Amino acid sequence: MWDSDYLEGAVAGVFVLDINDDQLDEIVAYTDQGRVYYFDSQDYTLLWSNSPNEYERITSLTIGDIDDDPQPELVFCADGRLVVYDGRDQYEQWRSDQTDLTAHQILIGDVDGDDEDEIVLNDGYVFDARFFDLEWQYSEPFGERMGLLDLDEDQIPEVIGEFQGRYLRIFDIDLRREKSLGR
Repeated sequence: MWDSDYLEGAVAGVFVLDINDDQLDEIVAYTDQGRVYYFDSQDYTLLWSNSPNEYERITSLTIGDIDDDPQPELVFCADGRLVVYDGRDQYEQWRSDQTDLTAHQILIGDVDGDDEDEIVLNDGYVFDARFFDLEWQYSEPFGERMGLLDLDEDQIPEVIGEFQGRYLRIFDIDLRREKSLGR
């Protein structure tokens, strides 16, 4: 059995993948207090962590290759901004101008049919994943939790949002509206 050292905040998420392009999986963890850690998956040693005061709070994080380079990026909301962080070289590639982002879930996928991925925040924002332009801001959140599925067979996934644990709403991002009952 292995226990990590104290991670300076509650662990908010854990991923297992090759984050640094070394052909080996690493354990990536982040905390609500703004820390990101990479651990070796074989001997559990700490490979890297961001500096203690780089971010005060991370509300959500996902990992994906959004720029077609060999390694994935960390995409997260920190201190009210959307941040894209190079996974291999550990540096901030971009941060949003928006300072009020508080998403608790982030999805990456082509949700508007332009053959380019978007970054979808559950608090109602959609950013282009390549150039980081704000493509759409809905007047309400997309739900507490989200999923992507092509429900109307147009080859473009819709955002399915869960609200208050009691109901679902469906959003057509390519049409910039909530989905109606008709297809």
